[in-house]
Amino acid sequence: MKILVRQSVLALSLACAVASPSLAAEPDGVAALLEQAKIKYEVDKDKDYKVTYDFEKEKRTQIVYVSGTTEEFRGMRIRSIFAPAARLNKDSIAGQYKALLEHNGKAKIGAWEIDGDILYFSARIIEPVTPEQLSSILNLVASIADDKEIEISGKLDEL
Repeated sequence: MKILVRQSVLALSLACAVASPSLAAEPDGVAALLEQAKIKYEVDKDKDYKVTYDFEKEKRTQIVYVSGTTEEFRGMRIRSIFAPAARLNKDSIAGQYKALLEHNGKAKIGAWEIDGDILYFSARIIEPVTPEQLSSILNLVASIADDKEIEISGKLDEL
């Protein structure tokens, strides 16, 4: 009887640990990588990791997201990192499509894309990555998106 009680308590404890997000281990390790790189973040409603870069010299900030999920391709885990640069219903990028595509063709990492009414610069990474690699990609994505935001909207700093 004691063995049955112990096994029941153990099974219940394991079930609670799996059901409780605060007790469950993080499956993808993004939070640990960000913490190791000493990068502050929030987790948004979509379960993406939101990082706000502070470009002190320019007195600007830039939001960058690390997707909370990965996609699989032939055994590789691929994660998106993306930063908004313009709102298409507010900022005009008319006449810039060719330049954006040309940038895509020359970029070593990342590309411009549109999702809904937002222009994003995004990069796809194959995991696993080191904290340093993740930090470098985040900085690259933030810098390119913020430069485009300045080009499109002038001094506005909304994204």
